Amino acid sequence: MIEVDQINDALAEYCHELEHDSCNYTVSAKLYLSVGPPSREPHEVVTDVFGPYAKVDQREASFDAVVASLREGFQFRGDFGAHPSLSFLESSRATAMLRLVEASLEQLLVPYERISSVEFVSGHPFYPVFWEYAYVIQRTNEAYILVASSSD
Repeated sequence: MIEVDQINDALAEYCHELEHDSCNYTVSAKLYLSVGPPSREPHEVVTDVFGPYAKVDQREASFDAVVASLREGFQFRGDFGAHPSLSFLESSRATAMLRLVEASLEQLLVPYERISSVEFVSGHPFYPVFWEYAYVIQRTNEAYILVASSSD
């Protein structure tokens, strides 16, 4: 069984590789766990993890949307003034690492009961500039929040 810590280790390694040999670019990604009653609304899960100052707008989403956001963000090429490590992005290692993260997320999160895309209005755990996404993935008695963003 895949654990949250394993996914966070894989996310951290991928982010590290994106930042190595980058130009004015940082990236952050983390999966958070919240245990509680299954009837919670996504904003309640976010408040449970990030505190009362975290406010979000939410809308329904799918696991395919989670994967698409992950790919889009982690394959973002930037421009001449700010970009991740282009040599890493173009490598087979990047492809293999991204596939491992996707497969690990699927193994942990599917089947799910509800997925919501959330946008932080306040209380964002990172500093988003170029791209960002956050999803609340709910199962019977647990919920996960996947948050990622990049900045200069």
